This record gives sequence, structure tokens and C-alpha cells, in this order.
Amino acid sequence: MQTIRNIVEIVVKECSKDMPDVDTWYVDKTVTKILALEAIKPYKNRSFGSNKKKKPIKIKPYRRMTVDELKIVQIACDYNHYEFNSVISNSRKRGVVEVRMILMCFFYYYRAYTYSELGKMFGRDHSTIIHNTGTHEDLLDSDSMYAIKYFNTISRIKEEMPHLFIAKDTLENQSAEYAKIKAERKAKRNKHAVS
Repeated sequence: MQTIRNIVEIVVKECSKDMPDVDTWYVDKTVTKILALEAIKPYKNRSFGSNKKKKPIKIKPYRRMTVDELKIVQIACDYNHYEFNSVISNSRKRGVVEVRMILMCFFYYYRAYTYSELGKMFGRDHSTIIHNTGTHEDLLDSDSMYAIKYFNTISRIKEEMPHLFIAKDTLENQSAEYAKIKAERKAKRNKHAVS
């Protein structure tokens, strides 16, 4: 009875017949490599395809949302046909990400939330919120379907909760005051740096 080693030796010798300078050292080395590869067991616990178990969705907001914030998120979820938990989760599906981006931009532009407040509310870092607002601007320019989804969602929120919208002139006054304070701080730092 032949062992696996003998079979592999025969195959390697047959394959190396055409090479004139093959010696026993080369055959032994090749056989050893093949047997080492054969010893590696395939990973059998991995499942492929549709029978793969789904991971539970983790929800990790850093702070509790207020009643109005929850209503806004629920309106956006209902309008776009997504579950509340999937929008708040870490899901990276395109539709879920778009709804989350719409909500973040709504709170940023219409409710004057800061990046860090939004990060705490959605359980993300402020830099993620900055990236989302930039991506939102790009998508409004390039993707007409996203723009329609965004403006329809905002109009639905406006229909159901008109009292939450801050007047545009109020926002402009707030940003003008903020710019003024920022300039004063910068002048103060420069003054201390010089002296």
C-alpha cells in the first residue's frame, strides 16, 4: 500500500522528467512543501451565502435623544421606509447611510446643532459628521435622486413639525455673532502671543 508521501514523490518525479538537472534533493524539498500544504486544514466553521447568521444590530448613542429629536428621526424613517434601529445603528447600507446623512444635515442646517452635539446624538465622532455634511453637499450637486429624497424628507418634517424650524435670519445672526466672538478671541491670542 502506498502512502501519501510515496504518491506525491511519484507525481513530482513524473512532472520533473522533462527537466534535465533534477536531483533527489529537489524532489524531497518539493514533496515536503506539498505535504506541509496538505497538512493545513481548511477553515470549516465559516459559512458562505444566504445561510450566514446575521449579526445583531448594535445601537450606541452617547446621549438620549429628546422627544422632538426622536419624532424627527421617526418621521424620516417612516418616510424613507427604514426602521428606527437600523438608522441609529452602525449599518453601512447605502439607503440607511443616506437617511442618517439627511438627519444629520437637517439637525446641522435647520436646528443649528454643532458637530460634537450631533456626534454624541448619533454615537459617532465629530469628524464623521463633518465628512457626512461634505458628502451631503456633493450628493446634492451630483445625485438628483438623493436631492429629491432630501428635500422631500425635509418638507415632510416641516409639514408635521413646523414649530421646530428656526427662522433663517436667526441662524444668520447666530453665525455672525459666532464669527465676531471668534475674531475677538483670535485678536486676544495674537495680543498675548506678541507680549
